Amino acid sequence: MHALLAMPALLPSLLVFLKYPAAGKVKTRLGAAVGFQEAAALYRTWIDRLLQNIQPLRRQARLIALYDGAPWEDFAPWHHLCDLWWVQKSGPLGERLAAAFQQAYLLAQKEAPLPSDLPSVSNSAALEQLHGGAVETASSLELSKHFPVCAIGTDCLELDVPLLQKSFELLQQYDVVIGPSFDGGYYLIGTASFRPRLFDNIRWSSRWTLEDQVQQCRILGCSVAYLPPRWDIDTLEDWQAYCQRCQSSASQGTPS
Repeated sequence: MHALLAMPALLPSLLVFLKYPAAGKVKTRLGAAVGFQEAAALYRTWIDRLLQNIQPLRRQARLIALYDGAPWEDFAPWHHLCDLWWVQKSGPLGERLAAAFQQAYLLAQKEAPLPSDLPSVSNSAALEQLHGGAVETASSLELSKHFPVCAIGTDCLELDVPLLQKSFELLQQYDVVIGPSFDGGYYLIGTASFRPRLFDNIRWSSRWTLEDQVQQCRILGCSVAYLPPRWDIDTLEDWQAYCQRCQSSASQGTPS
């Protein structure tokens, strides 16, 4: 874990999942159309744009980057744009999401210990286990209530600070908040407390991802709030449509 800035305790956490922009390793569907070098270069600009766009959220939320595809040192151009940098757990997306959410709740519990009459977690040991890929403390973390944690990726460039603020506000009333994407997935998910089984039974990277996630919330008895739908960018057509929306917004004098 790498900390770049001392932060006040118990800020909500925003987890930003990103990969190193290596040619042939990111945005391969886009790369098949424009070339893998060009796709990687575009993805690099998307990381820049998204992280810059969410900077006004600093001091309202802790920005935590979950990185993959290269050592931490290779992400140096963006180090100053997030408060913490955590390496992603290896494995399927559901396991990586669950591990990141658990790590965020472990950190919150470490900063604000549970009341003495409730079971607690050995935070330092659990964090060490997490860095080693093994986590055995999920049940206790269900007691860590009312601490909003949201996760986003770098595929949706139409995320803005008001939308993220809204997601944290909704978690004061709902167990889960979801930002649906038009391709059948979602661009944001957040929880008000740790849900160790939230990402089970999901068909990832498919048109059923959102449907499966909503069904899993029902199984767990979670109340769900929804943000407005947004577009992810995976293909050349997605990128061209996004550029057209930006041009339309600019001509109308509205922010993209």
